[in-house]
Amino acid sequence: MTRLNPKGAVPTLVDDGVASTPFVLTESLAVLLHVAAKAPEARLGASEGDIVEQARLNEIMAELVSDVHKAFTPIFVPDRFVVDPEAEGDVREAAFALVDKAFARLEARLDGHDWLVLDRRTVADAYLNVVCRWKAKTPTGLEPFPNLVRHKTRLAADTGVRRALAEEGLPAD
Repeated sequence: MTRLNPKGAVPTLVDDGVASTPFVLTESLAVLLHVAAKAPEARLGASEGDIVEQARLNEIMAELVSDVHKAFTPIFVPDRFVVDPEAEGDVREAAFALVDKAFARLEARLDGHDWLVLDRRTVADAYLNVVCRWKAKTPTGLEPFPNLVRHKTRLAADTGVRRALAEEGLPAD
């Protein structure tokens, strides 16, 4: 894993179809915005030249990366936050509370909307789908957030999402 990404983390994207030399991207934000820019006809990013759309997309992507994704870190690797392994449970409990607060904000943001931003499906919705899958495995699950359940269900039924999950060996749930 560290051959391509010295950080030893995911995601890692190798793109050999744009530049004369293949390049590697190793951060979620960079990967998703690159995917959107590489296929503008899919309209997964902001419209070209629309600085308001770009700002709105950047805003929600920053929240997903900085607040939501990072809130899961103590759940996945609590040992990074404690010296005493006996305290790992407390770290996880605190993280579950932070995740619930972040999801309450996302729930409110989706109220009356099908998509997270720009009134259409974007790379932000793909990222939201990932963190919703994680949230579903926490003690409170995703059920307290009906707008997020609706969003996750919609994406779970999408052919492209199902294909990507299958390619990664992940369940379609």
